[in-house]
Amino acid sequence: MQIKDDCSLPSIVQIHKDIFGADFPMESFQKKIKLGHSLHKIGFYENETLVGYCIVIQYDEKSSLHAWVGGVLPSFQGRGFFSQFYDWLIQWARASGYHYVTGNTDNYKPSMLTLLIKKGFDIIGVEDTTYGDGNKILFRYKVCTPVSLRISIISSCNLQCFFCHHEGIALTGGKRLQISQIERLLIQAKKNGLNEITITGGEPALYPEGVNFILQYCSGWSN
Repeated sequence: MQIKDDCSLPSIVQIHKDIFGADFPMESFQKKIKLGHSLHKIGFYENETLVGYCIVIQYDEKSSLHAWVGGVLPSFQGRGFFSQFYDWLIQWARASGYHYVTGNTDNYKPSMLTLLIKKGFDIIGVEDTTYGDGNKILFRYKVCTPVSLRISIISSCNLQCFFCHHEGIALTGGKRLQISQIERLLIQAKKNGLNEITITGGEPALYPEGVNFILQYCSGWSN
């Protein structure tokens, strides 16, 4: 998949109808232009063929990039196009100094709801809409400067390395983080855009369940 900020409006109008079976909301699009908003016509391409799109609104006064409307052709759905797009959009926001990425979805689209929550978006409200089931759910992702996290998952250690502080020397009565505690730390790490996690102890190899959980949980993170 390739993501390009170069899609033409006629191409978007056509693919919107192919995706949704309805006309592109041109009146709303033109209204946003008249209000002075910068609109980016983002295309999703597979082997140079347009298979999806998203209109991104640049709200400088809110320091945010907003994914307004978009979709993927039915034959290409379920292949992670919007997952990759939101990763791309968050990286764009971070590189450009924006504080937020926002989006919305309809209440009847569980796959998009699940995707945005997994990406670390927070639900910030619900609005009435004339489309779909009448409920538009609003999401916001806080863009943070990437930092690192050190997780000490166990206090016990079966080694006596000369350079160690010996904080984990006890082999009996040692403490370990529960999987639920590790998960809560990782959720916050994801939401804050962390790009480096160090697993430490004690000796973390004495707690393979904890190590494996962290590796599996983070394996899908783009950062």
